[in-house]
Amino acid sequence: MKWITLNSQQFPTFCKSRVSLFVSPEKIRPQMAVFRKELILDEIPEKLIAKFSGDCKFRLFINGTFITDGPVEIGGDYNRQTPPTWWFISQQDVTPFFNVGKNIICIELLNHPEALTDFSCGKPGIAFELFANDSLILEADEEWMTAINPAYYSATTFDANKCIGNYHSNDYSPIGWLPANFSDEIAESHKNLLNLNLPPLEEKEYFPIKVDFPFGSKFIRNENSITDPATNDDALTILPGPPATIYLTFSKEICGHIEFEVTASKGAIIELFTEETPGCIVDHFKYVTGEGRIHHRFTRMTTAQYMRILVTCADFNVPKAMPVILHNIKINSQGFPLPEATKFNCSDPYLVQLRNTIDNTMRMCMQRLHLDSPVHQEPLGCTGDYMIESLIAQALYGDMRLSCADIKRTALLVEDQGGVIFHTSYSLLFIQMVKDYFWYTADFMTLKEVYPSIKLILNKFKTYIGKEGLVSKAPNYMFIDWVVDGDITYHHPPAELAIGAMSAFYYGALTNAEALAHQLGDTLQAHEWSQQREALGIAFRKELWDEASGIYRPGISGICENGFGPFYVEDTGRIGRITHTSILAIAYGIHPLEDCEDLLDKIMTDKSLLQPQPYFCHFLFDAICSIGKFNQWGYTLMERWRNIIDEHPSSLKECWQCGDYSHAWGGTPAYQLTRAVLGITPLEPGFRKIILAPRFGNLDFVCGDVPTPFGFINVNYKEGELGVTLPRGVEIGELDIRNDIKLTIWHSEA
Repeated sequence: MKWITLNSQQFPTFCKSRVSLFVSPEKIRPQMAVFRKELILDEIPEKLIAKFSGDCKFRLFINGTFITDGPVEIGGDYNRQTPPTWWFISQQDVTPFFNVGKNIICIELLNHPEALTDFSCGKPGIAFELFANDSLILEADEEWMTAINPAYYSATTFDANKCIGNYHSNDYSPIGWLPANFSDEIAESHKNLLNLNLPPLEEKEYFPIKVDFPFGSKFIRNENSITDPATNDDALTILPGPPATIYLTFSKEICGHIEFEVTASKGAIIELFTEETPGCIVDHFKYVTGEGRIHHRFTRMTTAQYMRILVTCADFNVPKAMPVILHNIKINSQGFPLPEATKFNCSDPYLVQLRNTIDNTMRMCMQRLHLDSPVHQEPLGCTGDYMIESLIAQALYGDMRLSCADIKRTALLVEDQGGVIFHTSYSLLFIQMVKDYFWYTADFMTLKEVYPSIKLILNKFKTYIGKEGLVSKAPNYMFIDWVVDGDITYHHPPAELAIGAMSAFYYGALTNAEALAHQLGDTLQAHEWSQQREALGIAFRKELWDEASGIYRPGISGICENGFGPFYVEDTGRIGRITHTSILAIAYGIHPLEDCEDLLDKIMTDKSLLQPQPYFCHFLFDAICSIGKFNQWGYTLMERWRNIIDEHPSSLKECWQCGDYSHAWGGTPAYQLTRAVLGITPLEPGFRKIILAPRFGNLDFVCGDVPTPFGFINVNYKEGELGVTLPRGVEIGELDIRNDIKLTIWHSEA
């Protein structure tokens, strides 16, 4: 594709961008360029397909209507400071947005990253092609007109008083604008242009449901009008006087873009503070008004259930204050297009509420890539988070398209970085994510595509094995969990407290890789990984089992070699009392099966041991389920979420004791309700054969649907009777139910 940019002679300060937010600004001032093109259509073709991309960030408008932003995120790693060697293109049907006659295509381009997920090749530009019934009718070229919009100061600051006009409008005349320039350099840096075939993100309008005025409303008229968009002609009005504070409440926490319409004179100031919980600020936006009625949408995605607005009718540069009329304000939620969550109900309303909370959090975190949180917007280096979200997405929606995209771009990242990911343990969990994805989808094509990256990771880890047979030569021991022990955090603990967990993760990766190798017929590689796994398991049990305490030691002091970098922590001879190594020993099958029950009992009952945070509870559930103890311990573990659900039922808190409130990776219970309570897991890739092993505990009734590529499996349990409806193409390969349950199997006709 051809790439265009601004004339570097006329706009020298725009034509360089930061590779990522991890790179210092280097005096690059955030700017917004505008690219505008007029297109005349004598008739509307049956299909108008746009293909487009941009670097660093862009927004596409057609005839004044916002279409999408972008680009599709390249993925990137945490702390990555080098340009990517790949880039993504989007494709979208834009037929409904065009008219017969004159049409205006407008692209706003930013020369800097706004979030940690944003990366750049170093020079801003856009690529655009429009096809009418497969024929190219328009592309980015030097006939596109360009300008800088000086109103844009940053992702959160906009001065409409300095805007160059409503350039989205068909009536706008771009006088003084300059032609765009072709850039072979930008085209060359984006030559590895790939299409992940992701659907456009969906948007939904959310207006506030409640308006409060904590400091009085003496200078405010039509107080509740902005809760109802139909009251456009009777708008909320702030009169000149002291700054007015308006407090908005939305129906739930929402991830999206703030949008409003305001009438004012020049120079009034509107500040907006988004909050997940009252008083806890996520973002601070500042908007300076221009003359007249203006519609504005901020470029930065934010999260909010509450919003505080501070309106000042004039600043020092305004001779006379005038009223500010706020016609409407809303948050346009943004997220991956998902169906309604699969049906689930049971006799415990807490479990239903917990699942609903996870559902809302997932919808915030599933964008064009899984996010650890829309507050943080971290890149794909947080693979362990996305591994868990991938399983939740399968359980709630039966949709693993985003998982597939994340796996593909993480594989690109792994290959580009020689088998290394910033968070050391997460490279191993990438392999687990691939295995889980494949077992649910049987997507051989994707498995073959990413298989070389699996080999790269395991070849790298083979060099981390020390003389004791454990992972004692890793550069660092990130990430274990958000557990703190005195002055030690298990985000990046010393090796003496994490060799065990890292070795267990490696053991699990070898197990998963071996299973995938067999699926691809790579028996020699599978055998090699099997031998490495067996040797690692022997060393793990020999070196780390502590007979006196009845648990596994987290590591061995003084044996680490080759550690380096800011996240490597020196050993001090410390002895940790942590459950994590023992949890993984059960979950990955390292500990002798006959002894697992006693070890699990100790993990769950010994209060002197440090317990896992929501993230690592996923592996604790794995341990519980692997030895069939969900009825005994699974429901007890589910109770740990009760306090954070009571605290904020709209979305998930990051940790038990702290953190922000939109972390879907803490939602493993939604997956467990399908995997363990309904008891459905694939025995073979793609659900052709399943394991049916429900664990209803003390529940009086349970019903729910489990999505498969063949349709829904329906599970319905009440008063000792269990009915299971299987779609055609699915059969039960293993059965494990209580003797007192009467089972009836039906087969759907569809």
